[in-house]
Amino acid sequence: MTKSIHPNIKTLIDRMENAFQRNDFALVLKTSSDVFETLAKDIVNNPNVQNQPLGSFYPLFRKESLLPKEILDYIFAVYKDRNVTPLAGHGSTELPSISKATATFLCEFTKAVVNSEYKSRNLNVVSFNDTELQQEIILFKLSLTDKGIEKELTEELKASFVEAIYYAKKGSKILFEVSYLPLELIEEIINSPQFSSSDPNTRIAKVELRRIADYSRERKVIMERALNLISTKSIINQISDVTDLISVINGIPQLLAYYSIDYQRNKLIETFFDAHGEFLDNYQTVHGTKIEIFHKNLQLVGRFYINKKEADNLIEQLNLISSIDQLVGRGWQMYDLTDEIKFPKAIPAILLEIVDSKIIEDINIDLDEVLHPSYWQIGKG
Repeated sequence: MTKSIHPNIKTLIDRMENAFQRNDFALVLKTSSDVFETLAKDIVNNPNVQNQPLGSFYPLFRKESLLPKEILDYIFAVYKDRNVTPLAGHGSTELPSISKATATFLCEFTKAVVNSEYKSRNLNVVSFNDTELQQEIILFKLSLTDKGIEKELTEELKASFVEAIYYAKKGSKILFEVSYLPLELIEEIINSPQFSSSDPNTRIAKVELRRIADYSRERKVIMERALNLISTKSIINQISDVTDLISVINGIPQLLAYYSIDYQRNKLIETFFDAHGEFLDNYQTVHGTKIEIFHKNLQLVGRFYINKKEADNLIEQLNLISSIDQLVGRGWQMYDLTDEIKFPKAIPAILLEIVDSKIIEDINIDLDEVLHPSYWQIGKG
């Protein structure tokens, strides 16, 4: 579904730019915060928040937004700065201390955030005709966020995926070229002409954004490598329809969003954080039960989490007596998983583990054999 930029946001952006031209940098900060609050209310789309400040429903906005975590953190920081900066949120006898460089960055950052949030809700996949599909390689160009592709399945996208599944099972290879929207947003800000100031604050902010861009670039590469394993025989033969395929595609960036990559230790390191960057107090309640999926013959272990509903359904399917805790250790087969766990979580966990292990670089390894579901067992971590 196409979602256009709200007209109130366009009005506020004009107001922010006019304030910048008048060197009213406190008003730039206030209007930037107003833009983010209006954006949040449009994205959340809940009448109960329309008369509320951003701080009162920020966790809900964070959940619904398609922006990267680091950008959402900065949005909340702008909101908090607005409330304590003289003349930005309240009357004051003190002078505001916002530099022109900071105001320049705020203007560019605000516009880039708005464009990225709405752009990410109007994603599409490059279509191709049936003649092209009969070739050995099927190329998809996908725009992804940390939540995957667009939520609504358009008829064009559905038709493309139906064709891809059919021909992949006949031996064609699906290749994915990923456009990672969080990375595009950050690069757009970094490369903005107005962001070339030599002001110390701008230079420091630019370094931080470059760090985030480097990390996002690594994530993009990992996503592409994992996605490009989908058409291996052992994976594609488990996928029966478009719903299964989209669940796997979305599951890769969603699962990756919970991890940071430590290449020195060559292992996925769990770094779960809450909205303010602090460790979660109630880890089990928020993330559910950790499940590990083991390869029988190789040192490969994928990890993912299931919520209470998924755990209850799995207990029922496995005829367990009372608790998911009976899954401790190896022994249960991947075949035992419910579809609601297997496609969006288990298969993405396996693909990410394969990529992280660098096993795909070993020319003597038969990936179809490694990925065959009969070689994978599940257990509670």
